[in-house]
Amino acid sequence: MNANFPTVQKHSVWNANPELSHAILHEVKNKLFIMNELLASIPFTEKPEHDTPLTQAQSLCQRISSEAIQILILYRAEVSGNMYLNAVDIYSPQEFVAELAETAISFSRGRLKVTAHADDDVPTEWPFDRNFLNFALMNAVHNALQYAKSEVRFELGMEDGMLRIGVSDDSGGYPEHIIASDVADVKNIKAGSGLGLRFANFIAKAHENNGKSGFVRLRNEENRAVFELLIP
Repeated sequence: MNANFPTVQKHSVWNANPELSHAILHEVKNKLFIMNELLASIPFTEKPEHDTPLTQAQSLCQRISSEAIQILILYRAEVSGNMYLNAVDIYSPQEFVAELAETAISFSRGRLKVTAHADDDVPTEWPFDRNFLNFALMNAVHNALQYAKSEVRFELGMEDGMLRIGVSDDSGGYPEHIIASDVADVKNIKAGSGLGLRFANFIAKAHENNGKSGFVRLRNEENRAVFELLIP
C-alpha cells in the first residue's frame, strides 16, 4: 500500500525572514567585536605555544567580523536596489594609507615588516567614502598579513587621473587562474570565498566621478601578490 506524504520544502532562513537574518548577523558581528577586544587584552608571554594560537585567534576573529560587516552592507544594498556612499568627503589619501599601515602593524604584532609609500604626485586631498573604503581594503590587509613571508607593503599613486591604493605581500603571488579571472566573479582567493574581493570591487565601482567608476585588480610583481583599488 502506497501512502502519499506531504512534500517538505526547505527554505533558507535568509529568504524566509531576511529581517531576522539581518538582526542575527548584526548580533554576531557585535559579539565578535567584544571577543576581539578580549583577545587583544591578553598579553604575550614570548612563548610560541601561547602567542601563536593567540595571534591566529585574533586574526580569525577580526576577519569573520569584517566579513559579517561586508555581508550586512551588501544585503542593505540589495534591499535598496542600489549602493549609496553616504559619507563621501575630502580626505588625505596619505593619512588614510598611513592609518591602514598602522592597523597592519598592530595586527602583525612585530611578525612582519610593514611599510607605506606615497608617490610625490599624489594630491593631499581626494574625495572618497572613508569608512566604506576602509572596509573594502581590510580583506586585502588580512590576506597580506596571513600569507606574507616577511613584508607587507602599502603604496599610493596616481594612474590615468585616478587614485591608486595598493596592498602587496611577498607570498610569491596569486595563482595565474586568479589573475586571469573577473574579480567580480572570482572565488577561492587564497583559500577564501572571494567575498572580500567582490565586496571591494563593489565599493570601488560605487565611487564615481567625471564619468569614471572605480575598480579593483590583482597582479603579480617580482614574486609579490599585489591588490590595487583605484577610484576617480
